Amino acid sequence: MNENQKKIIERIKKLLALAANNSNESEAAAAAEKAQALLIEHNLSMSELGDSSTHDKTIADNDLLTYRAAWIKSLLVTTAELCLCGYYSTAFPKEWVESKGWHKDAVKLLAGGNSRIYLKHTFIGKEVNILVAKNLASYLITVMQDICEQERKKVPSSERTPFTFSFMNACSARLVRRIRDRIENPGADIHGDITNLPVVINQHKKDTEDFLEAAGIKLRMRKSLAKIHSQAGARAGWKAGDSIGLDTQLKGDKIRLKITN
Repeated sequence: MNENQKKIIERIKKLLALAANNSNESEAAAAAEKAQALLIEHNLSMSELGDSSTHDKTIADNDLLTYRAAWIKSLLVTTAELCLCGYYSTAFPKEWVESKGWHKDAVKLLAGGNSRIYLKHTFIGKEVNILVAKNLASYLITVMQDICEQERKKVPSSERTPFTFSFMNACSARLVRRIRDRIENPGADIHGDITNLPVVINQHKKDTEDFLEAAGIKLRMRKSLAKIHSQAGARAGWKAGDSIGLDTQLKGDKIRLKITN
């Protein structure tokens, strides 16, 4: 990265930190919205230069390894798209992951397990975009699981497993819908003029496709149906998915995912 790009990343980091540690909700939201607007503006200005040699290099970041869970892939692919990144996941056998020692850094997920496989998540895009995408993903996963941990204490122990699965699946589904609404209607809940978001997203989708083609990577699309086993869990999860702020970032003591710059 050149010095200007480094400054942009540092500014976004500071805005996200301000959003995370501001007790004034309106000021926190404004800081987070500015961070996202700056991200979009940066990508717009780069695309307007018309010289591919001046663009940030498209890279692949596969630093995130998690347990398998039905809800995680749909949440990450949508979060990545919002932050102008591509995304795909790769399944690895448990034995192979443990032979490499990777399991020590794997993120545990509620309503998931590693009895047979782990999931390695790959983000594709410009470095600054991946940084924001991973921070947003880290925030959402942590808050979802924190709320679920509190809510499942309210139900009998015999009902906690189906409650947890249903909560996480419903919460993720609601968040995915809200993020998709933001992608498709950026002016609906983002302050400032970022109405070009769909255009920029399509441009970055093309960058992702070119990257995958050059790397010889062919993706297979698979649908994963998240099941609901507990109506109480589903209701609580849906409600939580409505309440989680999309413009709030993690406080330092809540970060569970390994974020790399």
